[in-house]
Amino acid sequence: MTSFSRGQVVEWDTQTIILKNCNGVAKDRACLLSPTMRFNLGLCRKRTLKQLLGGWEIHCSYFYEGDSVTSLFHGGFESTHTESSEFNLDDSFQVKEKISHESTDSPLLGTKENVLLAHYIPVYVMLPLDTITMDNEISNVDLLHANLHALRTAHVDGLMVDVWWGIVEKDGPKCYDWSAYRSLFKLIQSYGFKLQAVMSFHQCGNNAADSCYIPLPGWVCKEAESNPDIFFTNRDSKRNKEYLSFGIDNEPVLNGRTAVEVYRDFMQSFRESMSEFLESGMVAEIEVGLGPAGELRYPSFSNSQGWRFPGIGEFQCYDKYLLYDLKEAAKSIGHNEWGSSGPADAGHYNDWPQATGFFRKHGSFTSDYGRFFLEWYSGVLLKHGDTILEAASEVFEGCKVRLAAKIAGIHWWYKSMNHAAELAAGYYNLRERDGYKPIAKMLARHRAILNFTCIEMRDKEHYWKARCGPEGLVRQVTNAGWDKGIDVSCENALPRFDRAAFDQILLNARPHGITDAIPPKRRVFSFTYLRLGPELMQENHWREFVSFVRRMHAGLDYHPEPDKYFKPTVPLERSKPLKAFLEEPAIPVASVPLDQYHVPLALQKAEEPFFSQDAPGGGLGAQVESSSASFPLNLIAWLWHGTGPSRTVKQNVQSVYQSDSDYKHTGSSRGATQSVQDFYQSDSDNKHAS
Repeated sequence: MTSFSRGQVVEWDTQTIILKNCNGVAKDRACLLSPTMRFNLGLCRKRTLKQLLGGWEIHCSYFYEGDSVTSLFHGGFESTHTESSEFNLDDSFQVKEKISHESTDSPLLGTKENVLLAHYIPVYVMLPLDTITMDNEISNVDLLHANLHALRTAHVDGLMVDVWWGIVEKDGPKCYDWSAYRSLFKLIQSYGFKLQAVMSFHQCGNNAADSCYIPLPGWVCKEAESNPDIFFTNRDSKRNKEYLSFGIDNEPVLNGRTAVEVYRDFMQSFRESMSEFLESGMVAEIEVGLGPAGELRYPSFSNSQGWRFPGIGEFQCYDKYLLYDLKEAAKSIGHNEWGSSGPADAGHYNDWPQATGFFRKHGSFTSDYGRFFLEWYSGVLLKHGDTILEAASEVFEGCKVRLAAKIAGIHWWYKSMNHAAELAAGYYNLRERDGYKPIAKMLARHRAILNFTCIEMRDKEHYWKARCGPEGLVRQVTNAGWDKGIDVSCENALPRFDRAAFDQILLNARPHGITDAIPPKRRVFSFTYLRLGPELMQENHWREFVSFVRRMHAGLDYHPEPDKYFKPTVPLERSKPLKAFLEEPAIPVASVPLDQYHVPLALQKAEEPFFSQDAPGGGLGAQVESSSASFPLNLIAWLWHGTGPSRTVKQNVQSVYQSDSDYKHTGSSRGATQSVQDFYQSDSDNKHAS
C-alpha cells in the first residue's frame, strides 16, 4: 500500500485507484493490485476511459466507492473531461489535487467469477479445547491427522486454536514453553490451513460447552492466596477465578507486573517464538482474549457459580480494586454515597428481572444512580478492551495479521425493556441506548475485527418467557460494526449440525443475498464453526457441513489466498491515537425497516451458488431513533485521563421508560439510538489529553 500526495507521479499498476479521505487528513492512498489479480484481469492493453475526476487524472473505467462498483460516467460524479484512450501497465498518472470520496480496497471486478469471489466467505473450524493437553503435548495426533485430512477435502479455509496462558506459562512468571504449539502449528501448516490464534487468558471449564479443565497459571493462583481480590467478586464475596479482575489492569500485583504487562509479555513471547508462522502468513488472525470465555464481558453468568439459563446473572465489581475505582468515580461527580457498593437490589444469578428491584418495571436501573452505575460498569469494560488491544497492536505491529475481539451473544432478556443479562455482563444496551456502538468504535481505533456469536440462533428456538432475541441481537451488533467501518466475523454459539442452523448463518453472513452482477453491500469477514469433534464427523452431519462450506464460498472452488477474494492482508499498524480518534465525527447511520434487512432464503435460488437478483437496497438493520436524554455522565475523561466527568446529574429519567406491557420489542420494531451516551464521543466541555 503506497501513500501519495499532490503532484506525485505514480506508476500505473492497476485498473482502479483507491482514494481515501480520513476526515480532511491527507492520507490518500493508491493500492496496487496483486499479481494474481493482474493475471485474472489480463496484462494486455485495454481501451478505457481517461477520466479527470475532481482533479485526479486517472486511467480506469470503474471506481469502487463504498458498497458498489460504479462506472465513472454513471456514478453521479461531474467530470471535467472524458475521452477514450489506450494504455498499458507501463503508463502512469499524476496526482493533481485531493478529493473527498471514500472507497474500499476492492479492485475492478470485471467478470462474474470475480464478482462471486467478492461474496466468498472463508470458513474456519475450531479445534477441540484440549488439543494441547495440560502436559503441553498434542492430544491424539493420529486422530488429529485424520480430522485435518477430512477438513482439507471439505475445502475448509482454516482452523482456530486456543493458545492457553495456563499451559504455556504454567511453570512460572515469564517461563514460556511453546514446544507443543510449535509442533501443532507445523502440523496445521503442512495441510495448508490458515490459522486464527486465540490468546486465551481465561480459565477453561466454567461454561456448559467446556469439555476440559485448564486453569490459569499456577503462579497466578498462588498470588491469589495472599490477594484474592485479583479475581472478580460478586456481592456475596464469591470469587470467580475464570479471568483476572479488570481492576488490576494497571496494578503491579502479579509478581511485580500489572495484568496488562503480563498479557503484553505473553503476546510478545508468542510473536518471537512463532515468527516463522507469522512471516509466512499462515497465522491470519490474532484474537485477543478480553474476558471469560475469551469474550469482552464480565463473568456475570458462570456455571461454576451456580448460574443456569435464563438467569440474569450478577454484577462482578466487588473486589477492592473495582470498588475503589467506583468510589473515585462517584466522588468525581459529587455523589460519594454512590461509590460504596454496587446495586443492593440487583438479585442473584438465577433470578428473573421482575423479581429484582433493580431490573423490574420502573426499577432503579432507570434512576440517576442506576444510570451512573451502568455507565461506570460498562465504561470499565470498554477501557479494559481498549487497553489490551492497544498493547496487542504494539506487539504485532508490522506483522501481516489482523487483530480480533470476541463479543458475547447474550440474547436472553434481549426483548425485555431492561436487558438485564446484558447489563450484568457489561453491555449497557437499552431501547434508547445502543450499547454495542461504543464497543465497535473502540475496535475501530485498533483496526480490529468484531467477532460475534449466536449467528445460528432463531428466536423461535428459545424459551419464550425468557424474552430471547438472538435474531435482533445479531442484526444490532453486526450493523454496529459495519456502521463504524470495521470488519465483522462470526461463529455459532452452540454445536449445530442441522440445515436450519446453517441456513440462518448464511442469512446473517450475507444480509443482502448473492448476485453475480455486483459485489456484496455487506458480508461477514469470516465464519468460524464450533467445533471439530466426533459428532461433526457423523455421515449426515458431515454432508450438511460440506454443503454449507460450499455455499459460504459462493459455490466457488477453494481459494487459499485472501487477495483472491479481495481481502488482502497488510502489515498491522499501531492503534490510532485516542485523542485524534475521539475527535473524528460520528459515522452517519441510515435507517430501514428490519424486514428489509435480509433476503429470505425462500426468495433465493436453490441452486449453488444461490443468488438473489432482488436483494433490497437497504438493510442496515435496527432503526435509529433520536433521543433527547442528556444523562448519563460522560465518564470517558475520567476513565482514561483522570480529569473527571463534565456533567452532573440533572435529570430523572423515570418518565423515559414505557411500561413493559406497552413495550413490543420484536425483530421488526427494535429501535437503536445512534451513538447515544457513547463513551467514545468527545465532549465539547472537556479537553482530552492525548
